[in-house]
Amino acid sequence: MNVSVGMMLAACLLVAAPVEAARADLAGAPSSDRLAITTVVGTGDAGFAGDGRRAVKAAVGYPQAVATAPDGTLYVLTGLRIRAVDPKTGTIETIAGTGKPGFSGDGGPATKARFSDEYDGLYGVTDLTVGADGTLYVADAGNHRVRAIDPDTGTIETVAGSGGTGPRGSFSGDGGPARKARLSYPRDVAVGQDGTLYIADSLNYRIRAVDKKSGRIETIAGVRHPGDEGSGFFPKPDDDGRGRATNTFVEPTGLTVGTDGTVYFADTDEDRVRAVDPEKDTIVTVAGTGGPYGATGLGEPTDLAAGADGVLYIATNDVFAVDHSKNRVHRLDLDEKRLTHVAGGAPEGALGDGGPPTRAYLAGPASSGSMGIAYGEDGTVYIADARNNRVRAVDKAPSGTRHTRHRTAAETIDTLAGSGVRLGEKRRDELDDTEDGWFYRDVHDLDEVTLDTPGDVVVADDGTVYIADTGNDRVRMIRPGDDTVRTVAGTSETPGYDEMDNGDGGRATDAYLDNPAGLALGPDDTLYVSEDGFWSDGGVVRVVDLDEGTIDTAPGTDIGVERPGDIDVGADGALYVVDTHDDLVCKVRPGGDECTTIADSAYSGESGPSVVRPTGVAVAPDGTVYIADAGAVRVRALDQETGEITTVAGYVTPGVGVSGDGGPATSAQIGSPGGLDTGPDGTLYLTDRKNHRVRAVDPRTGTISAVAGTGRFSRTGPDPTQPGLHHGGGGFAGDGGPAGRAKLDQPGEVAVGPDGALYVADTGNNRIRVIGGADVSARGGTPSAIALVAGVVLLTAVLAGAVLYSRRRRHRRAETSSSSASPSSSAPPPGHGPQAP
Repeated sequence: MNVSVGMMLAACLLVAAPVEAARADLAGAPSSDRLAITTVVGTGDAGFAGDGRRAVKAAVGYPQAVATAPDGTLYVLTGLRIRAVDPKTGTIETIAGTGKPGFSGDGGPATKARFSDEYDGLYGVTDLTVGADGTLYVADAGNHRVRAIDPDTGTIETVAGSGGTGPRGSFSGDGGPARKARLSYPRDVAVGQDGTLYIADSLNYRIRAVDKKSGRIETIAGVRHPGDEGSGFFPKPDDDGRGRATNTFVEPTGLTVGTDGTVYFADTDEDRVRAVDPEKDTIVTVAGTGGPYGATGLGEPTDLAAGADGVLYIATNDVFAVDHSKNRVHRLDLDEKRLTHVAGGAPEGALGDGGPPTRAYLAGPASSGSMGIAYGEDGTVYIADARNNRVRAVDKAPSGTRHTRHRTAAETIDTLAGSGVRLGEKRRDELDDTEDGWFYRDVHDLDEVTLDTPGDVVVADDGTVYIADTGNDRVRMIRPGDDTVRTVAGTSETPGYDEMDNGDGGRATDAYLDNPAGLALGPDDTLYVSEDGFWSDGGVVRVVDLDEGTIDTAPGTDIGVERPGDIDVGADGALYVVDTHDDLVCKVRPGGDECTTIADSAYSGESGPSVVRPTGVAVAPDGTVYIADAGAVRVRALDQETGEITTVAGYVTPGVGVSGDGGPATSAQIGSPGGLDTGPDGTLYLTDRKNHRVRAVDPRTGTISAVAGTGRFSRTGPDPTQPGLHHGGGGFAGDGGPAGRAKLDQPGEVAVGPDGALYVADTGNNRIRVIGGADVSARGGTPSAIALVAGVVLLTAVLAGAVLYSRRRRHRRAETSSSSASPSSSAPPPGHGPQAP
């Protein structure tokens, strides 16, 4: 091998080695060895809404129980309704319950049935299970019945329990039809593989079984005469954990059936899980106090789910705990006699979606209800996370879960445009004396342009960047591959805004723009520009024809808009306008002549005020309208079909300070939400102005993370002469380094480019900055450490190869000269000349 080639290959190996090592480190353990928790149902908002929509965008107030069907359907018991999630579409529908308490509906459609409410007795409707034929069974505890919903017809019937109770008449019926038997608050139901229906007849202190063929009911566990409640005759469970099932006192709550027919139940008051063999009439404790498979201190088991291959999942819910650390899910391996912690146990606020389940916060019911769990045939464990108003799923973490789809704080940030010169009054006076005045020229280099409080930035599909240079009353643009900034619209020739002569119909660069605040790209190469009317009595939205270079007032924006701020355009060409002055967001439909209000501060039922002081708007590809609600210090989502508004980010007391990154966005602190934009993967980006950060909300998990900005504050704020800015703000630092370590100063807006790069209007720093993207290095970014090492190693290898090659050539020339000078030396020296193969 040629030495120089060898060294070059070695150099490549040296460069590749750290890359492969990094990949190996990112890959981590095999995906089958890792688990992740995610929200699969619920936005986190209490209430009832969202039928016909994706389950993750539905409001499911206080879900208590979950069940999975053989076809993958997920059933959720929430309030007095049962809802079903379609496994193919992910949409949610109500399949039973009117939402009103009582008892009715048997023989008719389940959607018109009424279930018991916990306020009518000790328990309301409490749990669900699904049989092999798809029948859904409901423990209607407060009505002292078990009811069944036919999956084909949607009708509901009582299959066990007459509904009658009395001081000493709460138990009867063994050996007869289950429908005529008396049950007392049946807390749970389970179905065996042979179709037998098992009932946790809680206040009869029995487990009862209903034969599928005959419909007859029998007791399979519990003493014959435990005494009525209050009689004082309540024998304790057997001390050794073993005995006859039908002669042992039990207090069953959660119930499940293993694949071998063993019936497992949670004995909450005794902090243990027990197993009943109906054939042998035996009972044994398998976990908790007195159990051979687990230590004491299991907590209060409330619900069970039988997994595959001898695995039992146990939900524990301590309703009286302060820190809720006992709200957990455990996995009991019955063969290996090993109990492990699967999910929950984190402190309040750490929702944990997208991360390890053991670092998630589970908030079970605050009442005597269970934290319901269910096991899917694909191995997923579902959790009814009641007080978080969500259904969670614990599953194998997909490969690459350490990689995020959105821009991260580890990516490089650089200044795309802007000199950073602060234009206070003194500085303006100095620049007025220059040849070009304080504004300089209309065409200039990227790093020399003097931007004045840039308010917005948008990026076209071809990569052209448009900037609302608010303080300069202009709109600027940067073409791909161009190192200059040019003016698209705006001039300083007109001292004020004149409605009679505002430049409409003429060249955009001859029109006066009064404080252009927002930008949006429309169809047919148009650019919308909102003017908030800072120097005049009112604002307007203008539209620039980018092909012709002309400007006009946007149709429909002269009615319904007082002071337009941020704007956006939907996929259908509709224009959305924020009017912060009038606390509303309005919409101009294509061809419309008026901006119609779609959200305002008017009272809207149980959800309260829609928006208080909107500052930003972004329309997602699916039509969802995101609104930065600065007055409520939240980001809201408007469903245009239903008119429902939900919170997607922000919860705690507003102010300067950041909390919640890495956790649920709805539990995060936001200083002041400003600009918004959505990526092609649905990621929602927002600027947190007072906290000097850009943050991202993952649509899959609902978690929020920091993308750019340290959140640290400078001792001295920005120039106090700059209009429209908060004082005591951030600073400028970090170009060429990780975005998370950079300093921003009250970033105004954010935009996602076609290459995935993230553009930030760093308003207080008078710059446009860019995070990630293929063209960052060409814009002055700093190469990565690996690239630098690779360059150095390759250069060294090339130089070394060149030197060796040069020496070898000189050596051969010397040998040739020597042989020509000595003709008697006809034989080649050893090691030279033709060689044998």
